Amino acid sequence: DEALVNAAKFLPKLPCALFAVAMTASSPSSSGERFTWKRSTTCKAIVSAYSEQWSDIDFEDVGEELAEKLNDHDIFAFLSSIDAKKTLQTLKLTGCINITGRGLIPLRGSCVLEQIDLSLVGQHESPDIEPEPSISQKAVIRVLGSIVRSPTSSLKQIQLPKKFLSETGRIGAYSELKQFLFKYNRLLESRRSSCSKCVISSEDPRELQFRRENDIRATPWIDFQREDKYSWGRQNFTCYKCMNIFFPNFICDCEESLHSFLGHCSTCEKHYCQDCVTMIECEFCSKSSCNECGEMLECEHCSSMYCKDCVYETECCGRTICEMCPYIMCNGEGCTKAHCGECQNDESPDVESCSKCCDEFCSDCRYLSCSENWARACEDCKDMIAPLITSRLIEDNQKLLQNNHELTEENEKLRDENEALRKNQRTG
Repeated sequence: DEALVNAAKFLPKLPCALFAVAMTASSPSSSGERFTWKRSTTCKAIVSAYSEQWSDIDFEDVGEELAEKLNDHDIFAFLSSIDAKKTLQTLKLTGCINITGRGLIPLRGSCVLEQIDLSLVGQHESPDIEPEPSISQKAVIRVLGSIVRSPTSSLKQIQLPKKFLSETGRIGAYSELKQFLFKYNRLLESRRSSCSKCVISSEDPRELQFRRENDIRATPWIDFQREDKYSWGRQNFTCYKCMNIFFPNFICDCEESLHSFLGHCSTCEKHYCQDCVTMIECEFCSKSSCNECGEMLECEHCSSMYCKDCVYETECCGRTICEMCPYIMCNGEGCTKAHCGECQNDESPDVESCSKCCDEFCSDCRYLSCSENWARACEDCKDMIAPLITSRLIEDNQKLLQNNHELTEENEKLRDENEALRKNQRTG
């Protein structure tokens, strides 16, 4: 045992814990919905060597390949081995896509857990997972519900799986998830937390006055009422990284510039404060993204930053152009060709606007549009693609000649084979 304990000290924290679990005398077993597992002496000795380091666990540390192989039995054994209910403050189940959540049972009633990330993806990764992960709403809510019910609960931040935030999760006024979110929101409100920037309580009289004067409800800590798929079930006011709290300025005394101090990344769908992560906002649609997520592109004409939905790569010069800069984009179905304003004086721009019908097409899409009904097609459009029509006719004629040549060769080959068969019949 001593040799194994000494060897384990050379392993990183999380692999060391999994090694300790592997050294147990018994494997986790289940009876109905309950897991049972007993730590071996070796396991206890290995874990004791890291007794002060089990507060923060991120399964990203074991690598994607191993994390995908872990199941609920593995998670149950790991959490039991470190006595997670009393030691674990932050848990991130990065990459554990094959768990249902039943393995989280050792966390039930925890009074020390402050943050749990169930999105199953890394910090700056999209929460959309295909195929849909196995994680179960029922299994997870049972554990989280027991934590929220504890009068001494320390829970500050929850990142739910994208699977839970789908339409099915919002159906039913009394669904388990809605009831849990309501209780969790009530827990956060009861703490009367203060803004990290101006130290003004969320229960400040000015907030109540704002509610009365505007006859609206203040933004909840976690949205459990609105059916908006972009905000439902997502926690407000709390930075994912530092877990500090930032209120909008109608609640507190923050300066105007701090109104957006806490930003929401549209890619990884997490909230970050400006002290932890640099957020970049699209100049056109106001969508924000972490600098680490790298979803924003710079317009090469005006140098402003835009999301990938608001910029185009021009066909003429290959530059990235935004919605606000002069350009012509092809209106053909599924076509993304664009021509920037600076290149419109070229001898043959690929994307042009017809002076008669005003249709904006590239040459290929204009040809397809006209070819649907040549008789009713715009005459100016046909003139614009006249060289293309000629080249297409030449290409079609060449293809016909080539097909004719191939058919002639095939016919001669068949005739030779037929003649050989006749000779064989005569000699036979």
